[in-house]
Amino acid sequence: MNYFYIETSITDRSVVLSLHGELDMETRQHLKKVISDLRQLSEHDLLVLDCKHMCYISCDGINTLLSLASSCQARGVQVILCQLQPKVQDVLELSGSTDKLKIVPTLEDAQQAI
Repeated sequence: MNYFYIETSITDRSVVLSLHGELDMETRQHLKKVISDLRQLSEHDLLVLDCKHMCYISCDGINTLLSLASSCQARGVQVILCQLQPKVQDVLELSGSTDKLKIVPTLEDAQQAI
């Protein structure tokens, strides 16, 4: 099994999930479960995915992020990715996903987005 875990922090304005490790076919269910279990998400209008420690993403991981962003937007929650590692940024760009996902350089930029 691939290495992946999530740290959660909640601020006045946002829920921040810090993603660690590899987001792929084996680990995407963990991200989905954390999101579905997050009751505080309905009380906030911003979900920040801090990707500073996410070292890899597969096509399945990208599809999970796109699906997550779409379902959150339908509930009035904006999803922003920040602090992408260069390899992860490259994969998202090559897949054309950067046009569909909001990405900012820093956590501070993400939290100021609303």
